[in-house]
Amino acid sequence: MPPAEKGFQGRALREFPNKMLAVSLGGRKLFELLDPYRVHEEALKVVKSIEAELSDRARDAYEELMYDELRGR
Repeated sequence: MPPAEKGFQGRALREFPNKMLAVSLGGRKLFELLDPYRVHEEALKVVKSIEAELSDRARDAYEELMYDELRGR
């Protein structure tokens, strides 16, 4: 079904090449726009940053626990 000429229905599809969104397996691009390797790299960066943040929080909590233990709390 082609996108609607006006109104909300189908508005986003008018911005795509040929007013269509091709969905298929294989090929070099996801949805004809995204490089799957780039998506993977960016997702991995996010995961690594979250891991680093959680590691820092765990270390800080451990240090605080040890400090409290030494002070007799």
